Amino acid sequence: MYAWLKANAADERKANDTDEQFLYRSRKKAIGPFKKSLWELPEAARQRDRRHPAGQVRVSLGKLRVQGTRNAVARFVKPVEVELAAAGGTFVRDDEAGD
Repeated sequence: MYAWLKANAADERKANDTDEQFLYRSRKKAIGPFKKSLWELPEAARQRDRRHPAGQVRVSLGKLRVQGTRNAVARFVKPVEVELAAAGGTFVRDDEAGD
């Protein structure tokens, strides 16, 4: 997909873009040409890909050093009850919404 973007979306690349910036901004354009291939991925590859983003989040949160901050956050951040709009336009509380 990255090679396809570099070849087919190169005209959208800004002069000062790094590869990462260009690929991040243009990545959605690659979905169409590869949609069938993505749908036909073997289950093992799908499972691996489903686990990958969570691992990235853990690494990012580790770099931000947010582990072990729950008590500090709880001291300063107070949850607010928010009403959710139901499909019919009426409002229900989160605990009434059901699963």
